[in-house]
Amino acid sequence: MSKRVLIVSTGGTILSSGDSPFQLTNYTCQGVTIKDVLGNAELTEDVDLDCREIFTIPSSRITFKHWKKLVEFLNRELSDEDLMGAVIAHGTDTLEESAFFANLFLKTDKPVVFTGAMRPNTALGSDGALNLFNSVQVVLNPSSAARGVLICLNGKISEARLTTKAHTLEPGAFKVPEYGYCGFVVNGIVEFISRCEKPHTKQTEFNISDLSQIESLPFVPIIFACADEGAELIKASVCYGAKGIVYAGTGHGSISLEAENALNEAAEQGVVVVRASRTNGPVLPSKERWAKAGFIPAGTLNCIKARLLLAVVLASVGSNQKQIERVFQEY
Repeated sequence: MSKRVLIVSTGGTILSSGDSPFQLTNYTCQGVTIKDVLGNAELTEDVDLDCREIFTIPSSRITFKHWKKLVEFLNRELSDEDLMGAVIAHGTDTLEESAFFANLFLKTDKPVVFTGAMRPNTALGSDGALNLFNSVQVVLNPSSAARGVLICLNGKISEARLTTKAHTLEPGAFKVPEYGYCGFVVNGIVEFISRCEKPHTKQTEFNISDLSQIESLPFVPIIFACADEGAELIKASVCYGAKGIVYAGTGHGSISLEAENALNEAAEQGVVVVRASRTNGPVLPSKERWAKAGFIPAGTLNCIKARLLLAVVLASVGSNQKQIERVFQEY
């Protein structure tokens, strides 16, 4: 019996084409399919690639509705015993957020691997076909099971929780600052070397059905700190109904005096404040007055994933400070 692997197409550079082999920006989606991208990449005869298109958009336009549709689709399809796992072909701009959302809400131990491309299908050195091929190999490897959602690009495997896009153009755009990749794919051979122990997929308390009645996640902006900053963006966020704010502070989540005063006022009005950093590295408990104000440290989550986790928790349990603190400690 052949091994069936689901490949889900959502759009992005991997399905794009340009006017010449040298065009690496300003390309468009023009009828390219996942099968076109795979081209001559030969898999073993006992592998059946089940290619589906769920939507086709640049990932910069991804919304909560797309995430919900994708997770519901994957949960349904992955319940089929004959399916080995799934590869998600996704635009790279917000791939890390979609993968992390799936990592929180999917209910499966089967391998789910997000991949994409940094160069369009028509470019010299296009990376889409090899990324797809390698991702399928990851799905087929028994060691990939029960690891949560993975990301496979440029021959490297990483975990959704820790991965971030760190370059605008190069094929090796995705990095795992501080913590490193969990594995590699070379010549179709998959090798894992580490594992993230944070809860994922079947281990989490989150269920997509609990969010079935909402159209969007609560408004949670990221405020990036900078020298000579004021409090205008924080105050504007509160005025526009922010339920939470992720403050990406300098260094170890440091907060300027102006921003601190505005965040204190926001917290007093019931806005949940999370301290993150604009740099790499963890944000841990720091000044006692920040803890007393209720500012929650992001831990090892970058500001992008802290923002997503906070929005998810606010949608799931509301503005319960103790519950939100617990989730950030656990996840």
